[in-house]
Amino acid sequence: MVWAASKNKAASKKTAAKPKGKAAAKKKANVKKYGKLLSARRRLSGKQKVPGLVDEDAPETIPPPLVAEEAADPNKDKKKKKKKKKRGQPDAAEEAADHKKQTSVISPGAPLSDPTLWDAAKFTTAEKHRWELLHLPLTLLRILVCINADLKTWQNFDTVYCVEFFAGVEAIASAFGQEGYHALSYEKHPAPGEVNDRQDLTSTKGFLTAMTWFCMCGVDALLWFATVCGTWVVASRSSTKRSSSSPLGDQTLPSVNLANVMTAHSAILIALAYVRDTSWFLEQPLTSMMPEHPLLRHIQLVCHSQGWVWNQITTWMGCFGHDRPKASFLISNRHWVSNLQRSLSSEDRKKFVSTEEAGIMTKSFQEGTGKPQFTGGENLKATQAYTKEFGMAVFQAWEKARSKPSPDIPVVDSGEAPEIMDWAAEVPALDRVLLLFFHAD
Repeated sequence: MVWAASKNKAASKKTAAKPKGKAAAKKKANVKKYGKLLSARRRLSGKQKVPGLVDEDAPETIPPPLVAEEAADPNKDKKKKKKKKKRGQPDAAEEAADHKKQTSVISPGAPLSDPTLWDAAKFTTAEKHRWELLHLPLTLLRILVCINADLKTWQNFDTVYCVEFFAGVEAIASAFGQEGYHALSYEKHPAPGEVNDRQDLTSTKGFLTAMTWFCMCGVDALLWFATVCGTWVVASRSSTKRSSSSPLGDQTLPSVNLANVMTAHSAILIALAYVRDTSWFLEQPLTSMMPEHPLLRHIQLVCHSQGWVWNQITTWMGCFGHDRPKASFLISNRHWVSNLQRSLSSEDRKKFVSTEEAGIMTKSFQEGTGKPQFTGGENLKATQAYTKEFGMAVFQAWEKARSKPSPDIPVVDSGEAPEIMDWAAEVPALDRVLLLFFHAD
């Protein structure tokens, strides 16, 4: 969806101007190969023609993006140099220094202290302060600069008020849509048997889509995360080997590794929500240990040290018309999350069919130790779907709070910040996302 819009815009721009002869052929080749991303890169550099803003250490398997004119005429640089000498223009060293200054905004080698990068991101003082407190990587800032530059080239797009990640039946996004608010649902499997790799949060392109949608959100938007819990709940703990001392579990298992990446990418978006002071919610079953992921744990420690909001409440989906009682917890940076808190008495819980009878979970005991262990049943995944009642309850809580905006999170430090988190080590996809802007996809 995001890339289709960019390509369509590039095509429309191509038809707007009709140069003749060799110039037309060069422009056609350039637009076809690089599209709007190259144009965005040129605008950020401050020049119309940029000889490739590429990291010198970029993988050799991906060639640096040459401008079409340069690729067609290898002697063009020599011709330029001769002309410059005749006109008395700066020598090669001065020209290289000037080019470095112009391209430092988004080039991978730009220093963190470079004010032009922060200016390009258009961060307020408070946002920059929160970014630094979270120790977010500079690569992430460059990605945001590139995305925002590309969004400016779009003719029009509706402000997004809700993004429901791992939407499933789209109960929350649908509730916003029914009330006239533009909402987006992010789902890898939109229908049985279908796969949308542009909305796969474990992939580079899917992560880029998620960040683009984040940049399209209004200041009072809601980000809802129902990150897949399959490997985090107690039912799978015997096979995943997750524990409080080893929350990442057995990383040799593909399912565990993908779940760790998915949670890490969710944590990046949650951290950005704190920077921008955007509402976010994370919903998980009561037995999930996802908050123990190192990146989410790091965000939580920063919140506690700086006095930011990290609220966790318990609710029961059975109170919202679900066919299971399903105890869940909600974590948010908003106090109004308490409006979704519900309780279910033991007597009311007995009215529901047991988990074993419903084919959701089976209980057994380990040989020798006698410790209980749980195994998920064939109907376990079906319990993840939200009801329409729950989706509407989320919307009503958001709409009520929207009329009374909460105060901004503190700007002044209220305690010692935790140790620096190596986000790049936990989220290796950041470099690959950035490469999408500097290399032909």
